[in-house]
Amino acid sequence: MNLDTTCRCCLARPPDKDLKSTYTCLGKTEVYADMLKECFEVHLSIEPCDSENGICEVCIARLRDACDFKQQVLRCQKEFQIKLTTAKDVKDEDLPKIKEEYSDPEDNEIFFLDIDLTMKSSLWLEDDKIAEILRLDDVTAKRKVEKKKNGKKRQIIIEKPTKDRKSKNLKPSIKLSLRTLSQIERLNNSPSIRFVSENKKHSINMENILKYSNCTPFFNKTLSGITCAYCKETCQNLDELKQHTHEIHKKDEFQYTKRLDKSNLSLKMDITDLKCNICEKNFDVISNLKIHLSKEHDIKFFPDVNDYILEFKLTDGELLNCALCHSTFETFKMLLQHMNGHYRNYICDVCDMGFINKHRLKNHQRIHEIGTFKCEFCDKVFTTRVRKMCHEKYTHNNASRYTTNCPHCDQSFNSYYQRNRHMFKEHNIAAATYKCNICDKSFILKSKLTSHIKKVHLMERNHICTECGQGFFIKQSLDEHMVKHNGERVFKCTVCHKAYARKKTLREHMRIHNNDRRFKCGVCSLAFVQKCSLKSHMLSNHGITLSEFENARSEILIS
Repeated sequence: MNLDTTCRCCLARPPDKDLKSTYTCLGKTEVYADMLKECFEVHLSIEPCDSENGICEVCIARLRDACDFKQQVLRCQKEFQIKLTTAKDVKDEDLPKIKEEYSDPEDNEIFFLDIDLTMKSSLWLEDDKIAEILRLDDVTAKRKVEKKKNGKKRQIIIEKPTKDRKSKNLKPSIKLSLRTLSQIERLNNSPSIRFVSENKKHSINMENILKYSNCTPFFNKTLSGITCAYCKETCQNLDELKQHTHEIHKKDEFQYTKRLDKSNLSLKMDITDLKCNICEKNFDVISNLKIHLSKEHDIKFFPDVNDYILEFKLTDGELLNCALCHSTFETFKMLLQHMNGHYRNYICDVCDMGFINKHRLKNHQRIHEIGTFKCEFCDKVFTTRVRKMCHEKYTHNNASRYTTNCPHCDQSFNSYYQRNRHMFKEHNIAAATYKCNICDKSFILKSKLTSHIKKVHLMERNHICTECGQGFFIKQSLDEHMVKHNGERVFKCTVCHKAYARKKTLREHMRIHNNDRRFKCGVCSLAFVQKCSLKSHMLSNHGITLSEFENARSEILIS
């Protein structure tokens, strides 16, 4: 990377403006070097060459937002202090005036009240009770407790009456300062303090939501169906899950498992047609429902805890929509990963991605651990531990794979993509399709459309051959290309002993010996072993290319 032509703040993009120059935006004068110093205390060294003092537009926008946010916080704090001072003055004016009795100067300027046994005010206490509260119930004579404060002495005089005084019905002499008496009254009237843990607060919030709304909790959504959050039973669709929850678990209390500790706290909740059970009012998200329950029905929630409830609007269709934005996804796993962006309780320091709990953040941080990780079952080596684990799980562990069946035949598949592609080719039924706006080509998955645009229309070639300089879209294509420079033919056919440089080429060659004619003509149903033979057949016999035929058939199915 050439540092002379990059932004000083990110080193990723070319500079658009100079750090030390003066610019104007919306009537405000901006010097970006001074803004960095004022907002973050970052002192950038200004180089003599102007080309080394640049900043890009992306960093300028982020710096401008940070400065505006800092000014907003300072302004709001100033207004808050003014309101707080005004409210305190008003409160002091409303307090009732208390008449104070002054004692003689011999009492060291301490104020005392004589407590009359006949008074019936709330401040009256028996001498024994007062002595017990002050932990002086064992005192049998006059006792003075002196404390120095600001150079003056304050004292509490407690004189417990003797038997002779009691027999004469004399008034006991108990003297308390105003401050001591008020503290005693405050202790008697103060409620007991309860400390509630964060998990308990979240549990109470969740129980109130389940009790006063039609939300339906669920454990997971897989190719097999939706798993119940109470008993882990799998239901085929959302209606079946709601009926199961209402009939079986209506009176059950939701219990967290031991595994669901504070670092792994989360709950998936379906909020389709969300409404209040008390007044039947409809809401779009749980946050608005909680505000309504608190204001209108006086239901108590703890607002000082993070929100660990993941909101979903499940459907029976092929596409899944985000309940909080307009994003669309093909699989529940992709939607679940997207939901982390709406619950940024924990932030990754490397890539700034947000996560709902600490457990998911730790799992994510594994992708940043770069090294050499070898598969325990084969000779493949991966750069991250996550890629190695995924490879072992889905390649060597068949028990961990989810399967879904084709609704028109008995064939099973390990992914939505394989099933949808099978339905499209074998049964002429198009699943969810995504059209390219440039060439009108259609794709079953949104990710395939994105890859198509990057590869074909944007011409991304980030993997460059070190021998000839040719670029490739994915690393696998580069690895296959490197065979040309190495020239090694290590993959041999066990039937005719032909050798090939690529394993893919050997697999295609083996179809000849197995008579695997998987490429069928859509016009005359003639089958071929290789795809290139099918392309040549359609062009020479039917006057149409294979891609044109597939696009025309997909348009007919969609319409």
